[in-house]
Amino acid sequence: MTVIRKSSLDKLRDAGLFVSEPFPTNSPFPDGVVIAKPITTPGNSIPDYTSSYGMENEQEEVPVNTPFIHLYCHNNKSIVYSVDYIPGPGPGDFVNEWDSIDEALDDVLDFFFGDPSRMQLKPEARIKAKHQRR
Repeated sequence: MTVIRKSSLDKLRDAGLFVSEPFPTNSPFPDGVVIAKPITTPGNSIPDYTSSYGMENEQEEVPVNTPFIHLYCHNNKSIVYSVDYIPGPGPGDFVNEWDSIDEALDDVLDFFFGDPSRMQLKPEARIKAKHQRR
């Protein structure tokens, strides 16, 4: 099992992102982390979207204005995972596999700080679904 190096996670923290403590090895995202952008960090966000992340082993809840994504390694691939629909994937969901952790980190940074259209697919899909149910 590949464990993500602390220096890789620090690259995300240095960019202002929230990065959780690693999950246990036997979890669905083995040794992976949850990542989101705190409200106080400039970058992509979803208007009127607020959430927070906190777990028993975390010191405090972190208010965020973005979806959560997971970063973990599996079968010698680095995975960037964001699936909100069950069963998924749905509009705006993605599971990106990369050969290196550096490629995965670039993908994460692009989601939070690059072209905002990628993140905007998530609320647009929810708005469309809400109107279709009426």
